[in-house]
Amino acid sequence: MDVSKDWLDASIRPSGTFERFSNDATGIGALADLCRAENVELVVMEASGGYERTAFLLLWEMGIACALANPRHVRRFAEAMGFLEKTDRIDAAMIAHYAETKRLAVPGHE
Repeated sequence: MDVSKDWLDASIRPSGTFERFSNDATGIGALADLCRAENVELVVMEASGGYERTAFLLLWEMGIACALANPRHVRRFAEAMGFLEKTDRIDAAMIAHYAETKRLAVPGHE
């Protein structure tokens, strides 16, 4: 999930589902509903200067497992995959692809 001050852009693998949510309690609740409907096992987001904190905490409280990815690692992964341009949609897809490729997991639940 790509996180900004105002938006949460979610890309789900392998379905390719993409949705944008507001980065507030209402949007995060709708994101949690989508995660449940899509049987998402782990929501991965980049550390984004603190904009990710509310989403991470609320999703965790709602029973949705979350993990943080290093933005520099995700960017290098995207570049290695040939994605030099940056859009919210591409960033969300690259974070999801990176998480799947690296087999990211909640610590202690690998």
